[in-house]
Amino acid sequence: MKTNLVDLMSRISQLERDYSELLYELRSQNMNIRVIELSGSEQMLEEYPYFNEKINECEKMRETITTLKGILFEKNNSLKLQNGYTIQKALIDIQNKRKELELLRFLSRQNPSKRRTSETNNSYFTSRELAYDKVEITEKENKLLEEIQDMEYEISQLNSTVFEVEI
Repeated sequence: MKTNLVDLMSRISQLERDYSELLYELRSQNMNIRVIELSGSEQMLEEYPYFNEKINECEKMRETITTLKGILFEKNNSLKLQNGYTIQKALIDIQNKRKELELLRFLSRQNPSKRRTSETNNSYFTSRELAYDKVEITEKENKLLEEIQDMEYEISQLNSTVFEVEI
């Protein structure tokens, strides 16, 4: 079967939802309920004749998810960006760069301030000054954002690379 990483991730996601629903169904529908009257007559209230088939389906679904996730992780660790990073390494790098970007955005919004304090026989100013160059921080913020966007674009292009999968 020919696919790409985007379709593979989508298929895995759908299979995991179906698998979760099947597990829930098996947990809630695992007992046949029958009324047995004193006279010996019986009446089935709830019966789940397809339980064994559903258990087998559950096992096959689990194996398929494991296989597809293995392929996904293998591709994420083998397809490389222009900078030599694998997709997996790039995703981790992007995650860390976003944390740093959040700090730089916070720092670029800070402003120096002065506050006057008046006491009974004393009056003074408390000055809060930036311990960094705000322009430099803003430049770093813009550069980091551009790096993240470039890496995400490369990843999206690699994600659309078609390859053969055997299930």
